[in-house]
Amino acid sequence: MTEKSPSSVNQAEELQNQLNEAFKELVEIRNTRQSISDPNGLEAAERAILKATDKIAALMTALKIRQAIE
Repeated sequence: MTEKSPSSVNQAEELQNQLNEAFKELVEIRNTRQSISDPNGLEAAERAILKATDKIAALMTALKIRQAIE
C-alpha cells in the first residue's frame, strides 16, 4: 500500500472544494428564474448550463484520476 503524500491529499481536497463550488453554481442556475423571450436568451441559458456541467465533469474526472494515482 502506498502512502499518500501531503501534496496529493491537498490536490484531492482542492478538487473537492472546486467541485463543491461548481455544484453551488449549478444550483444557483437552477434556482434563478430567467426570462427567456427570444432565441438568444435560450442560447445564453443553455451556454451557462453547459459551462457549469462541463466544469463539473472535468473536475470529477480530475478527482477520479487523482484518486486512481493515489
